[in-house]
Amino acid sequence: MKETSHLFSKYQLEYIQKIGEGAFGKVYKAFDQTTKKVVAVKVLNTDEEQELLSSLNHNHIVKHIRGQLSKF
Repeated sequence: MKETSHLFSKYQLEYIQKIGEGAFGKVYKAFDQTTKKVVAVKVLNTDEEQELLSSLNHNHIVKHIRGQLSKF
């Protein structure tokens, strides 16, 4: 969480808990103070997955809302 704390403050997200971790990145549960909704935040290890997620549009796939490319 320490390496992503600046992302949470930048996007006005309140960290709730870590949901999981996999080969492509880590997923966190957070509260979006702008929209007043609970959201999932996925911090990706690669740029390619963000591009792929942005192009998907299906009822059974979580919608990709926004992304930020950054090197830690």
